Amino acid sequence: MLAGGELGGERSIRVGNRAHLIAFDPDAAFTVHAEHLAHRNKISAFDGRTLHGVVERVWLHGAEITEDSAPSGRVRRR
Repeated sequence: MLAGGELGGERSIRVGNRAHLIAFDPDAAFTVHAEHLAHRNKISAFDGRTLHGVVERVWLHGAEITEDSAPSGRVRRR
């Protein structure tokens, strides 16, 4: 577990900072179906396998992102 001070700067969780967070359920499971993937290539080494751990909710810059959310922000290159 990280203490807030270990995150440093804008990466700390506190009022006024931009929040990039997820709600993760480590006990939830799902089965991968390659034909339902949101990729052009509908092939997966995990097709038919049950995986554990599900991201339930996502917040980017403090706003919740859903499947219906419009893209926002900018692309960052390394």
